[in-house]
Amino acid sequence: MYLSTPDSHEWGRITKYYKKFEDMPNPKKNVEIIDDHIFQFSKEELLKILENAGFNILEFAYSSGVMNRHFNLMLNKK
Repeated sequence: MYLSTPDSHEWGRITKYYKKFEDMPNPKKNVEIIDDHIFQFSKEELLKILENAGFNILEFAYSSGVMNRHFNLMLNKK
């Protein structure tokens, strides 16, 4: 899997919907879909979530992005 996502360290935290990742509802539950940027991860949060989800990180890099940098990862399932 390839993943590219903004780095919250440079973009800033989005707190309009959730203050922290743990506040986000489980997507398997019957919850309303929000079509918006609802959260941006720090490097530590992103790596922890991917590890807990059972992914190996094959490559990790930064890209300059449009305004601020993004994390770019190549992953596979453990």
